[in-house]
Amino acid sequence: MTPRQFVRLAIALAAIACPAASRAFAQPIERAMWVSVVDQSGAPVTGLSTRDFVVREDNVAREVLRVVPAEEPMQIAVLVDTSQAIRNDVANIRTALPPFIAALTRPNEAGRRNEVALIGFGDRPTILTDY
Repeated sequence: MTPRQFVRLAIALAAIACPAASRAFAQPIERAMWVSVVDQSGAPVTGLSTRDFVVREDNVAREVLRVVPAEEPMQIAVLVDTSQAIRNDVANIRTALPPFIAALTRPNEAGRRNEVALIGFGDRPTILTDY
């Protein structure tokens, strides 16, 4: 065994044997989360920083790396029940759905719009309107 191979083997064994060492070599996985923060009147709250958020996973606090306004449009799938079970509520859905979709597709401050698909499900999922 060459000295170089020996050093590689020693590092690999140390990483396996010592959990702290293996965490030091691990690459973090960054995740994104979209949140809306409004005050009591429903107005958006601005000027928040990482100190204003707590994220827990399995009851362990995770580090919040940054807080930025969402400017990229999202792809949103709106699912609508089209089964016979909602026959008494069809009028309510027809009344509520257009303004809801209009609010979802309203341009943001950067002028970008979300992409919305309308998917009916009842007997089987059916794409009624694609993104």
